[in-house]
Amino acid sequence: MKKLATVAAIATLIATPAFAQQFWTPLESSNVVISNDDEIVGQDPDINVRLDLRRQAEYYAHQKGD
Repeated sequence: MKKLATVAAIATLIATPAFAQQFWTPLESSNVVISNDDEIVGQDPDINVRLDLRRQAEYYAHQKGD
């Protein structure tokens, strides 16, 4: 029974990093909004929020030049 518990503990330690990597999202995911100047504007899973971020980024980019 000790061998079974030891094997289970070792298997858990080995598998833990593989499960932990699932929680990391890459910076270039589809939820990221990038401006025309290649600057990250924001990130949100809701497509409507991303659309608003895109619109606002264009507005503020024009304001910088004035």
